[in-house]
Amino acid sequence: MEIDDFFERQLTAWPVAAGNYAALANILTRRFDMDGYSVAVQFNPARIRSSAADTRAEVIERRPCFLCESNRPVQQLSLPLPGSNGFSILVNPYPIFGRHLTIVCHRHTQQLFLPYVRDMLAAARYLRGFTVFYNGAGCGASAPDHAHFQAVPSGVLPLMADYARAPKEVLHSAGGCVLTLSHALGRLVYRIEAADKAAVEAMAARVFDMYAKTATGEPMVNILCESVGDGVFNVFVVPRRASRPDFYGAGDGQLLVSPASVEVAGVLVVPVEEHFHRITADDVAGIYAQCCYE
Repeated sequence: MEIDDFFERQLTAWPVAAGNYAALANILTRRFDMDGYSVAVQFNPARIRSSAADTRAEVIERRPCFLCESNRPVQQLSLPLPGSNGFSILVNPYPIFGRHLTIVCHRHTQQLFLPYVRDMLAAARYLRGFTVFYNGAGCGASAPDHAHFQAVPSGVLPLMADYARAPKEVLHSAGGCVLTLSHALGRLVYRIEAADKAAVEAMAARVFDMYAKTATGEPMVNILCESVGDGVFNVFVVPRRASRPDFYGAGDGQLLVSPASVEVAGVLVVPVEEHFHRITADDVAGIYAQCCYE
């Protein structure tokens, strides 16, 4: 089944999801032209479930996992992901963009990246025209107890185009695999370019080894992947130093912005309208400076 057909079938079967996608027509957006990179800020009240999610271990342990098949709404359809080792595609019912997918492991198992690199690449290959991304357990994943990815249409996230223009340092170039990094985007970003899945896995592990591991056994990271033709993948790795900025919150002078892959890739989702109108370019720079490396 083609993704567009699957998507339309899902919206027909699930009025809640259909209503949330229709509501995107009323989304407000502001744009900031930063020093060498661009950022959009989106007011999206439906995303407060994610922005305000309590991901403390004791809370996660008490709630049913909403990605497990047995706990999903009966209206939620699934599509097996070809070439994966037990992943399926779902339509995300609380979207940021007009197409928003969640790619879930059939097993209830910890959110980790390296064991599922090849599944992410399978998703990027199958979902041509999409950016597939991974939120680390401490970097925006609202289900840190269940392995999954997400996908949104290619081109909606500014990071890829900004990285192409930014000055870069080559760390590795051999055997058709190139690893570069850029310090010019307000946050440190690595890019792996390779067609070989084992090379992508090895380069990702190399980047991981540069940063301190968390209790999950991997560093804090957000990762985005696209299939760019001729079997080549571009994989962007954004290491993280903090889950949320010190001004995160709903109180006076605070901003309810919880950075995940979409945010570090240049679209900040703000679920509170007053915060959306109040956020400044300095706030954006502060979020990146506190949550990412420079």
